[in-house]
Amino acid sequence: MDKLKSSQNLYILAIFSVFMIVFGSLGTIMSSDSSDYILKSIIRSPLYPLFIDFIKSMFGSQNYSPLAIIQLFLGFFACYRMVRTLQDIFKFNNIVFIILFLLHLTPYGFLFGNTLLSEGLAYPLFLLAMQAFFKGLLRKNMKALFFFVLFTSLLILTRRQYLFLYVVGFIAYVYIILFWEKEPRKEPRKELGEEPREGHRLKNYFALTLLLSIIGTNLLERSYHYYYNDKFTPVPFVGFQLITMPLYLSSEEDLHIFKDKTEASIFKEAQIYMKEKRCNASERWSKNQHPEFNHFYMNYNNVCWHSLSPALSNNHINDWNVKDNLLNHMAWQLIKADWKRYVSLYLRNVIHGLGGYYLFFLIFFTFVASLHFHIKNKDTLSLALFFVILISYGNYFLVAFFEPAMTRYTFSTNIIMISLFIVGILNALKLYGEKQVAERG
Repeated sequence: MDKLKSSQNLYILAIFSVFMIVFGSLGTIMSSDSSDYILKSIIRSPLYPLFIDFIKSMFGSQNYSPLAIIQLFLGFFACYRMVRTLQDIFKFNNIVFIILFLLHLTPYGFLFGNTLLSEGLAYPLFLLAMQAFFKGLLRKNMKALFFFVLFTSLLILTRRQYLFLYVVGFIAYVYIILFWEKEPRKEPRKELGEEPREGHRLKNYFALTLLLSIIGTNLLERSYHYYYNDKFTPVPFVGFQLITMPLYLSSEEDLHIFKDKTEASIFKEAQIYMKEKRCNASERWSKNQHPEFNHFYMNYNNVCWHSLSPALSNNHINDWNVKDNLLNHMAWQLIKADWKRYVSLYLRNVIHGLGGYYLFFLIFFTFVASLHFHIKNKDTLSLALFFVILISYGNYFLVAFFEPAMTRYTFSTNIIMISLFIVGILNALKLYGEKQVAERG
């Protein structure tokens, strides 16, 4: 066993060396969003800008290379902890470990790498939250579940996209209430990280910490914006993203919906810009037709940044809090006026992100089957599959309200889901092989 562990460590060291040399030598890459984090824009969550400030205070105000190296190190460590936890639970060999470990590192090569974006901090925090979640739920370790709340809180303060994890946490709490106490009392298996049954009395504190996290992260985000932007407000970016899909589906004929003069003026000017760019659905499909998702995907930025944004500026609306309140109100009016097409496009956004109809229904079948199988057999793998698909669905269904469900926003949950699918397939093949051997014997 020590030999196997030693060889695994050698592989990890080799991968770490290559990983740090390749990406560390590139320095920090700036993107179009990077300046928002450096300047602490009110439309960005607080933790990543503060993280940047902390690194700058240690290594110099204009030196961002240490930031890239620290982000890469955190990412490497989080990938290792996540895959190591899966190996401890599901007992797969070192070859599978290396495959899953490399899979977890792929976002650094194909997506954000060492770019100055919040994903550089959010991805490690997400993996640490998932590592704690699966260790806590699958090994009945309440301490690990409290770490899940901690990492989730930090994650929400980095990217609000992960708010769905609170819902997942409360569903896990319901599962604990329903199933943990029904099991017969037994001595804890310390080698598996299980706690004494008395530790399970902490389950109500788990729900309480989730509630405190929701309140606390909201207050911290508001306080941060009050300190740096003189506004005691959460990130005022919801309305700008929420209105994009219903605005895309709208046409000039919908002007009558808006009774407020300012709203009507913004809508009218946005329609002019959209018509020039031929980026709204009415340019290609009638009200009785359902527009293709690809057309919306290709024109998302044209609608929000190149049509809506200049329309707001022309009406002298530049304050993000004013924009947010105004656009939220406009968005819901447009959604109510054409809700059937909105729901249709929203669902196709989700389905497209999950790989199309066939994969969507295959994943949904696995989701239902894993729940049924776990209730019947109480096995660890089916429970893990159920929750990993739930987490992935939560991400897709939340993202699809505000953005096209593209890889940039879904890669983190996809990687965890693919990893569990690989473990599930290998486990099924192992059981089949054992069955064949038993039948021959």
